[in-house]
Amino acid sequence: MEYFENLEQYRWFLYLGIIVASIGDVITTTIGIYLGHFEQNVSMAPYVGNPIMFSFIKTIACIFIIFLIEGIIRLLKKIGEYGKCAQCALFIGLIIGLTYTFAVVIINIIYIVIGAS
Repeated sequence: MEYFENLEQYRWFLYLGIIVASIGDVITTTIGIYLGHFEQNVSMAPYVGNPIMFSFIKTIACIFIIFLIEGIIRLLKKIGEYGKCAQCALFIGLIIGLTYTFAVVIINIIYIVIGAS
């Protein structure tokens, strides 16, 4: 299956993107908090004051997402129904997730720059 081989070969770049985006989110959010801004995500607000706990939660989230994607890939490969549609759905999900996380990082940077001015 040519579609699966392409996904097999390039998915590590997507995982790297997830990790880099998460690290960027932690850094920019932590800087923003120390500059007097606040976390708007209610589920994360209790943890952003403690960079170690915040980093730990983000790390666990990254690991969970990567294992979830790997599990889906292995399941689809095992049942033999991996095709173009499944590959497209997986890539679209990853791209949306990466785009959202990078947008959060950009928004954090904007708030840091505006707040520092």
